[in-house]
Amino acid sequence: MTGLRPKFRRDVCAHRRPRGPALFPLAPLLLAGALVGAGCTGAKGGGAGARADGPPDHPLLAEAAERYLAGDRDGALARWRAYRAGFGPSPFCADAWYWEGVVLLETGDRAGAERAFRECLRAPRSRWFAAMAECGLGDSLFAADRFDEAVEAYRRALDQRCPDARTDYILYRMAVANERAGNWSRGRTCYELLLRDHPRSALSARARERLEHPHPAFFVQVGAFADEESARTLSLQILSKGLPARVVRGSGGEAPYLVWAGSFGRYDEARDALPEIARLCGAKSATLVP
Repeated sequence: MTGLRPKFRRDVCAHRRPRGPALFPLAPLLLAGALVGAGCTGAKGGGAGARADGPPDHPLLAEAAERYLAGDRDGALARWRAYRAGFGPSPFCADAWYWEGVVLLETGDRAGAERAFRECLRAPRSRWFAAMAECGLGDSLFAADRFDEAVEAYRRALDQRCPDARTDYILYRMAVANERAGNWSRGRTCYELLLRDHPRSALSARARERLEHPHPAFFVQVGAFADEESARTLSLQILSKGLPARVVRGSGGEAPYLVWAGSFGRYDEARDALPEIARLCGAKSATLVP
């Protein structure tokens, strides 16, 4: 894995929760927490004498963490699976299932990730793992366009009431899942809760952007520009091809002027139209909003 701060590497290797926001808040659970369930005790499962927030000190688990941090997902998976096969039952088997789910989701195996997170939820070692496994399950279902089920998984994650879990991330994903399921007012409520409870979150700007553009419709974002004039030029080009287009002031950054094309009442309509809109607009990449 690239871009890890040295301090984060030390924190993970020492089995401590990293400080500060996650580096990739929208990646599926990537760096959502440390390789332990930090902070929240009250494990729903686990063996006698196991600390809910204690470090997994087995060499296989430590080596799996090192392999994962080095970008060797296959090697990490092999060691998590070997631990479960050779040393289960153990309260740390749920940890291994959780991290297997993270890796499988990162690599696009949605069905495998869903299974792994559900296995973790059979006996999570702490409320942190319970919350993050529900979040991972929600992300797996979200990626499969099963938005109503994803909303329920995110709700269960929030019900754990674990402050160390990525509740800002969970609220944001729950908001988008609600919108994609057509529950616009519920999505708006999630954005408002995110801003109320996590005003310093890296996702607060995106939540504010969604609240400032409360259109109950889906769009295809086909461009982002540093200056408004360039965005207007592309918008006019799209309009000349018979497609609706608008320029939206985004949440900031180096390219705050966004160009949205099309307008769809349902998510599946926007999803199916995205490739053709991208082709007509000459967009190298296009994304759905929300």
